[in-house]
Amino acid sequence: MNELNLYKFINENNIEWHYEQDGIYMFVSFYLLKEFTAMIRTYLSNSVFEVVLKDTYICLKINEICEYCDININNIFNKDK
Repeated sequence: MNELNLYKFINENNIEWHYEQDGIYMFVSFYLLKEFTAMIRTYLSNSVFEVVLKDTYICLKINEICEYCDININNIFNKDK
């Protein structure tokens, strides 16, 4: 995954995300999980991370994934949103 892939995924799919004190959280709908996991396949095969399972989506902290993929989160997530 690179910055452009993540940026397009978030904007084309209207992915909700929020800044919190401990990081940035994304909310990925179930119907987008296959596409999202394909993007982070390398990270998934080398790491373990937590997600919160909700009714129709998962919530995950994206910071570590971005760091692993050498993505500057400030280029993707605008605090002024």
